[in-house]
Amino acid sequence: ALVFDEATGRLAGVRAVGLTPFTRWVDRELAQVQVELNGKFPRRTVEVLQWSDERSRFLIRVSGGIEPGRYHVYQRPEKILVELLRRAPWLRNADLHTGASFEFDSSRGVHLSGHLTLPRKSRLNPPPLLIDFSDGLMGRPLADFDPDAQAFAEMGFIVARVNHRGGEGFGVKHRSALHGGIDRVPVDDALAVIEWIASRHGIDRRRIATVGRGFGGYLALRALQLEPEAFRCAVAIEAPLDPRAWLEPPLEDMGP
Repeated sequence: ALVFDEATGRLAGVRAVGLTPFTRWVDRELAQVQVELNGKFPRRTVEVLQWSDERSRFLIRVSGGIEPGRYHVYQRPEKILVELLRRAPWLRNADLHTGASFEFDSSRGVHLSGHLTLPRKSRLNPPPLLIDFSDGLMGRPLADFDPDAQAFAEMGFIVARVNHRGGEGFGVKHRSALHGGIDRVPVDDALAVIEWIASRHGIDRRRIATVGRGFGGYLALRALQLEPEAFRCAVAIEAPLDPRAWLEPPLEDMGP
């Protein structure tokens, strides 16, 4: 997470994760470059990856919204940006579904965040909702763009990917909340997200499903068990059905 200037060997900044990736620059010149680039790409995430020794050229990555991401070279003296390449260039913006990040405080005072993908059109009106649980017991914050969310939106689902409590990147309080129940806490967060979405978008309450991979798949199944009136279907991919056995492998597998 520490960023050093290769020319001088000095600490330049600290990279962190949250709803979007960001860097806290301790180097004033690099902090100013970040401000300049943020102004050129409003409502996008700009990451300064590398720079020349004389700091005239910068390699940057731009992401956010519905785009998979692009890489540019910023020639600072001329104020010129040169696009080098695009991630997944075969995906046209016109074919992608609208995506946006969200943040809110629930009725219980819990700060939640995630990403919402809205289908261009749905076979049903109002459309069904899909809650996508993140993988990993201490999952990292979700990325803006997700190909699976785009695929589900193509099928007509509103897709909500939730940074539920227990994950890293949002502070100790957010992470430690999982002690209240490794299944109950994420499911409660999913319920709060459903209410937040329903207050802003039309959804079919009879068609709310869950999906997840790994530990997220376990949460998808538990949501169906814990709240059968809220969730009607679950898709679990490579999910551990016994978390205790998953966290504590058999002694014979641990060696001498």
